[in-house]
Amino acid sequence: MNVEQFTGAAGQTATQFVIAQEKIGLLLGTGGKTFKRIGSLFKVHIHLTSGHHQSGEWVSIYGKEDDRARAKEYIMSMCNPMVEEKIPYSADLHEHLVGKGGKTHRYLESNSSAVITFSTACTGPNEHTAHIRGSKESVTHATNLVKEIIRKTTKRRQKENQPPGNLKSEDLDKELLHALKAANNLGLWENIKLCSRHDVMGRGC
Repeated sequence: MNVEQFTGAAGQTATQFVIAQEKIGLLLGTGGKTFKRIGSLFKVHIHLTSGHHQSGEWVSIYGKEDDRARAKEYIMSMCNPMVEEKIPYSADLHEHLVGKGGKTHRYLESNSSAVITFSTACTGPNEHTAHIRGSKESVTHATNLVKEIIRKTTKRRQKENQPPGNLKSEDLDKELLHALKAANNLGLWENIKLCSRHDVMGRGC
């Protein structure tokens, strides 16, 4: 993908790059669902312009510089992943990795710019798999985040001597909030909470 920046007529700076024609369907998703989700996830506006490049279509991303960069990296992770990692986890941890209303899943993807999917088809006794793909950097970051959630959830269960499934997702939210405080990234947490509330009400972010 060739990447460049330009300033539109309204003075908005955009990140623009070309995506191969055969990847457009992947970017859009069914009924444009994936396309809209990316815009919501990274707080950006995305436009496709067809017929102006021989090898594909131009993707233009509008928004704050950091948000544009993370959205572009996510799209590249989706369309041209360089690395893929698989992390097995016990089935009872699934709700904590996804989070209430998908909140933790959104946190993991927006913070790492890696594409993460959770397979509930058991690959072993009571075992699920997290599939992570993207650039080497984004996959490494996402892998560390997923493993940290698994580690903290398991440690807390052992500490409180709770059987599997008894740890509430609200408890994990507190753990994530603490981690984001340490990383000085409370703005991202507030946006994720806002998205979660909008999802419950049936509206996008």
